Amino acid sequence: MSAAAAMNYRSVFRGLAVTLVSAAAFWGVFASGANPPAHFAVAVNPAFVGYFITSGEHSSASARKKVLQQCKRATGRDCEIIMASQGGFLALGYSPAGNLRLVVESTKERAAIAFDEDCNAEYGGTCALEQLLDLSSRRQISESGGPRRFAALAFGAKDVNGGQDGRVWLAAGRTTEADAVSTAMQRCAAAIGQADCRSYSTSGQTHIALYRSSDGRSGGMQINLSQQLVIAAVDRTCKQDGVRCEIVALAATQDLRDEEYDLYRMKGVPL
Repeated sequence: MSAAAAMNYRSVFRGLAVTLVSAAAFWGVFASGANPPAHFAVAVNPAFVGYFITSGEHSSASARKKVLQQCKRATGRDCEIIMASQGGFLALGYSPAGNLRLVVESTKERAAIAFDEDCNAEYGGTCALEQLLDLSSRRQISESGGPRRFAALAFGAKDVNGGQDGRVWLAAGRTTEADAVSTAMQRCAAAIGQADCRSYSTSGQTHIALYRSSDGRSGGMQINLSQQLVIAAVDRTCKQDGVRCEIVALAATQDLRDEEYDLYRMKGVPL
């Protein structure tokens, strides 16, 4: 994929969302006949947390081959290339939902700024920047957090008996997104009917917080990259809404759990 082709490109596959944004501005530098920039490639295995980068290679074929080998050695499985181009600086990190986000720009400063701007536009500035790399340097980076686990939350989609049903069903620590969603939705459907249930899923090293207002009239959920960040997100949301809140449950996506919570009846820990 060329730098121009990757611009504003978004791909979602197998429960792993990847956002790619790159700039073609630095390509004008090479129109005068200067040596072209080195090649790089980024690969992932959607069944595992993490990413693999090979940069500073003399050809696209070399960068692609090496990064796929690098990824397979770590995961034991065939991997997929999510970005391959030439030159520039890469900003890489995660959204609050655990989605991998990549931005390529002409300078390190512009890459960091573009990463922040992209995150601000979509998530309110709560992404975690992990790598800021000069892609002309020859290197291989492996960041693997082990097998990917999935969690799903199922909840009612309409009012029940004059008020919204406050129950939430959580299935976490599953090996596939389909298993997580199916487990949570089955429990919801048994309680209030399949047609009235909706679900939300996440994966990777995320944390989930379920919360309610102290008067029991409202509740919700937040997902973020750590327990500290997810509690802060709940606190921020409740302050914006002008209500006092309680944390009803905290769960790591990686941990095996199958739980039911009633956000309107269960008491929580006050913030």
